[in-house]
Amino acid sequence: MEKDLQLLLDAKFNISITGSRTICEPCPTESDWDYLVEVESSDRLSEIVSLLDSNGFYWEGATEHYQDVGNNFMSWRKYTPFLHPFCFILTKPAIK
Repeated sequence: MEKDLQLLLDAKFNISITGSRTICEPCPTESDWDYLVEVESSDRLSEIVSLLDSNGFYWEGATEHYQDVGNNFMSWRKYTPFLHPFCFILTKPAIK
């Protein structure tokens, strides 16, 4: 997991940890790890999609899950043998 997170940090993406493991008290131990990734442009979206795809992640929009949110939200998940799945949620930056 650390290698995949570092790959995106090295590519200078803004990443924040989120999800039930972070916001629930007590945190569930059987849930996945979620990271929110802000993607500023279509060029950056292409870059991160290539990085995730080539590193074993799969897009959850390829099934019925998250079908209609591709322009504003994409969920990419990876399963590993020893860790709970983890997920990079790609979204546009918040309006400041």
